[in-house]
Amino acid sequence: MKISKLLGTNEKQIQKSFSELLACTIYGSVSGYWCNGVDYGNKEDAIKTMGSLYVDDKYISNYIKYSKAENPFLIVHTDSGKKKLTYKKMEKALELMLEGYTKCLKRIIAEEYDAVDADVFFQMAVFGKVVYE
Repeated sequence: MKISKLLGTNEKQIQKSFSELLACTIYGSVSGYWCNGVDYGNKEDAIKTMGSLYVDDKYISNYIKYSKAENPFLIVHTDSGKKKLTYKKMEKALELMLEGYTKCLKRIIAEEYDAVDADVFFQMAVFGKVVYE
């Protein structure tokens, strides 16, 4: 199912939502027990995209939203190693949430989510499932 159809919104709004969800989980303390950090996947593109904001990690969640690269990605450092996080994986995470995490997905769609909901989204995007409860 196309995510814009699922969310009833356009691509720009989806990118904004992904940035906000990432910000909530990366900078919140909930994912800290399994996520050991997040880096830009392509540092040269990140510098070009983010400019002077590149050096400030609090803007890393916006990288995929603003990058002009063909397939921008972030590197998520987990207890089980490095994982590549892409826009497609974030789209897939929302689809996966239809199976068992519908209440969480509804709160995300309504923009009434909390850090726990954002962590479920983040784990789905990184691992394809919820690994840590």
